[in-house]
Amino acid sequence: ARKLYGDREGHHATPSEIALTLHLEPSLESLQRPLPDAAPAGPIHGPDDFRRRHPDGRMGSDPSLARAEHGATFLELAATALCKDLEQFLSHQNP
Repeated sequence: ARKLYGDREGHHATPSEIALTLHLEPSLESLQRPLPDAAPAGPIHGPDDFRRRHPDGRMGSDPSLARAEHGATFLELAATALCKDLEQFLSHQNP
């Protein structure tokens, strides 16, 4: 995800999360809308400060970068990694 989105991946409501969602539910593509710039990263001093700095919940992310094609890639990579881990587990090999 960082290769595609760099620092705009952020920490919540990330483009990679949205891309996977768009891949799995393409009808949501029409609901995407422009958003204001995300707040810069930095220390958060309690829940009130968090809500003030991140009113829409995004933490340094730019979900407008999300594409369903990226989500397909992420799903394929995750499935491949899971299968590899499962094969190692079932064969009692250390990863």
